[in-house]
Amino acid sequence: RNLHISDEDDAFVQALHDVAKRKDIDTVAEMIEHKDTADKLQKMGVEYGQGFYFATPAPDIPDEDDGTIH
Repeated sequence: RNLHISDEDDAFVQALHDVAKRKDIDTVAEMIEHKDTADKLQKMGVEYGQGFYFATPAPDIPDEDDGTIH
């Protein structure tokens, strides 16, 4: 969450990403709330991200979907 202002968080996220890369696992960053955080993650090579910086959560599952994961 505080990647844009915390060197400790930066080091932790970088370490997790490095382990994932060595094991050929794509990484997903959550709780991205600031452009600076998104930029840092992109520079690290994190493949996917989600959070309020990109969009607010959707209020409901659409009616035509029963919520089952296929």
